[in-house]
Amino acid sequence: MEQKRSKSLTEIAAIINEELPTHLTSHDCNEYPELVKLLQSLSSHLTSSGTSYDVHRDVIQAEELLHQKKTIWLQYKLLYSELQDMITEFDISCIDMNPASDSEKFYKTLSDLMTRCEIEDTVDCFADPDTTSSLLGLTRAGLEFRNPHKKLKSAIQQKLIPDMETRLKKKCETLLSFYESCSAI
Repeated sequence: MEQKRSKSLTEIAAIINEELPTHLTSHDCNEYPELVKLLQSLSSHLTSSGTSYDVHRDVIQAEELLHQKKTIWLQYKLLYSELQDMITEFDISCIDMNPASDSEKFYKTLSDLMTRCEIEDTVDCFADPDTTSSLLGLTRAGLEFRNPHKKLKSAIQQKLIPDMETRLKKKCETLLSFYESCSAI
């Protein structure tokens, strides 16, 4: 009888240890039966990590939201970096040869638009959270109103999007060929 009871206490301890972050022994179950009852009732409200199901669900939702925000930020960062590279490559190519006036105008406009975007990103940066005065008195609406290139945005996008797709595709193919060559080793 004692062996059977000990086995059931061992099983109970194992079940509780699986459901909660505890390290109960059959001896603990025998010595503290009220604790065992408490832990068994808690196991229906807590995850195996010891957090409540509501908190666990909230943490998972927050992690998913953070992952989405990081992905969006990385996409913007990738596009921003690629635009910077395009402008830098154009500037370097201008040193060696005289660019066509259309290309020069396109890249100058693109550079100006990027500068305006960078300014707009920092315009709402406040040293004091209680103040609403912006950096140098600038506002997003004011910057957009004074943007001489606002009529050219759609034309810039029509030329820029295929160029960006081509550049990114080429980089992806380069990465893929590198990965394939490394995995072949």
